[in-house]
Amino acid sequence: MRDAIEVIDLEVPTRIGITSEERANHQTLFIDLALSVDTRMAGTSDDLNDTVDYQTLSDEIRSLGSVSEYNLVERFAEEVSKLCLRNERVDSVSLKIKKPEALPAARTIAVSIQRDRADYSF
Repeated sequence: MRDAIEVIDLEVPTRIGITSEERANHQTLFIDLALSVDTRMAGTSDDLNDTVDYQTLSDEIRSLGSVSEYNLVERFAEEVSKLCLRNERVDSVSLKIKKPEALPAARTIAVSIQRDRADYSF
């Protein structure tokens, strides 16, 4: 698929980390998403029902972060990719999750994954 819908630097507050001190307060993660989606129908119809509603998807990702706790960014990345692929219009997802407060000597750490529908059984 050549078409993509991208969301860049989505701010997601969540409790994440190995230690209880790290999970004591919400930390802000930044997520970049690239959703492989056939946009031809929406490009012709100009109708939101013919594409992925990125506002709704972004709200769902932020909600997932706010109600869950994770030890690893890798686990949260898997959960976000599953959420994206539950939308039947999404063929695959590439995502990068950045955690700015992970290392004092680095601006951020990042975990990048790419998944498609065949990676999960829904």
